[in-house]
Amino acid sequence: MSAISQLFDSYAQNTKNIKAYIDLINSGQPAIEKGYRLPDDELIIKEVITELMCNNRLDWQELAQRLQTDAAQLKAITRYSEEKMQPYVADGLLLINNDTLNITESGRFTIRNIVAELDPKLNSDNQRFSKSI
Repeated sequence: MSAISQLFDSYAQNTKNIKAYIDLINSGQPAIEKGYRLPDDELIIKEVITELMCNNRLDWQELAQRLQTDAAQLKAITRYSEEKMQPYVADGLLLINNDTLNITESGRFTIRNIVAELDPKLNSDNQRFSKSI
C-alpha cells in the first residue's frame, strides 16, 4: 500500500493511511500522497549512478551520447574528479581507464560508497541521508 513508484524522471509514494488508500482506489483516483519530479541535474546524477551500479561500469562518453550531452557536462554535474576516486583505485575496488570507470570484483561490496562520490547532495554539509557502512 505505501509503495514508492519510480518513473524515468519522477517518484510517487502512495498514502500510508489504509482508509484513505481504499477510498481513493474505490473512487478511481490514484492513491498518491506525494510525488517528486527530478530536476535535470538530479536526473543526470541518477543515470550516472544507475549505470555504474547496474553494470559495474561507466563510460562517460557512451552515457553522454545516450543523454545527448557531453562527458564534461556529466562530470561537472556529478562533481567527478579522478583524484576523489583514487582511494578506491588504491584499494583495488575501482579501475579507471581513460573515460571509463570499472568496479572490480572486490569493489562490488563497496559500490554504494564509490557511487556516493558521484552524488553532490550526499557530500553536502547539510546531509539528510543515511550513509552506508
